[in-house]
Amino acid sequence: DDGGPLLHLAQYREQLLQAQALRPVHINVHSGSDRWGEAETDEFFAGALALERELGVAGAVSHETHRGRSLFTPFAALGMAFPTR
Repeated sequence: DDGGPLLHLAQYREQLLQAQALRPVHINVHSGSDRWGEAETDEFFAGALALERELGVAGAVSHETHRGRSLFTPFAALGMAFPTR
């Protein structure tokens, strides 16, 4: 068990706070888990986008297509609902 979206979001918050100390221009993230279903993936990304807005890094973060992660293939993103802002 990978701890699910809530654990990943808690870790993501800590990692974003650490990254902010370095004043990055851009933050690249390997997000989520390829083991999650649609509901868990949606929960994580909704929380991730909210964290990014809260911490002032919205628009400076990209969630990379990467093996072992939620976006393990570009086709995994086809059914996802992304907010426009």
